[in-house]
Amino acid sequence: MRTVLLATGENYGHWNSYRENHYMARLKEIKEGRAVLLTAKEWQDKMRGQKDLRRFKLRVEAKSKEFLDNFL
Repeated sequence: MRTVLLATGENYGHWNSYRENHYMARLKEIKEGRAVLLTAKEWQDKMRGQKDLRRFKLRVEAKSKEFLDNFL
């Protein structure tokens, strides 16, 4: 599950080991001629992950904070 979340936007906005591994794999594919360069916009979109999962993460964080504020 963690790998799926990392692949779809977990910790978006932060460089992490998943992104580093992805970057190094892409660089290797480009050097070997198996991939083409992405535009800055394409790269940014790819790193942001899926919109629905980003929204889900924000809702979980908000509800978790609400719970902690009300019950602890």
